[in-house]
Amino acid sequence: MKSIFLLLALAATALAGPRVKFGDDRYSLEFPEGWKKAEAPNEKALVPHENADGSALFAVNLLPVPKDAKPDLDGTAKDLAGGLAKSLGLKDDPEIQEGELDGLPARFVTMVPDKKADDPAQLGMILVLIEGKTEVIVLQTTVSVPAKQATREACLTIIKSFKREDVK
Repeated sequence: MKSIFLLLALAATALAGPRVKFGDDRYSLEFPEGWKKAEAPNEKALVPHENADGSALFAVNLLPVPKDAKPDLDGTAKDLAGGLAKSLGLKDDPEIQEGELDGLPARFVTMVPDKKADDPAQLGMILVLIEGKTEVIVLQTTVSVPAKQATREACLTIIKSFKREDVK
């Protein structure tokens, strides 16, 4: 079910906002109208933005890869997702899906807790790890669960907007 949600949402509509560059202007994203700069969730987070009602936060982290090494997307995704899943209180290991964004290998991880109607609000996350030349690019979306359909679509459309600026 979560996999279907991710794949369907990646086909969402185009965004209206300007492109925001990061990573020495090598990459960019586009944020929907109404999303604004936000406080970074950690000191290394780049381009943090949140939606108008504060129920979704999007940020990017660049994880350097040692010189002459190849990024290990599967291992990095498993390590990151495993730690985050525990902090979110998820019982099962998140599913990691292979794919690509703008021609680069990527791994998609959706971590959404099962929520009953009477449960208090919880957080869910979507991680996308992308293989860069010298780093692993981590796109991270944190949303309040249950998330509104428009919020889910906006978050996934931001992910879909990822572009390499250094190949133009």
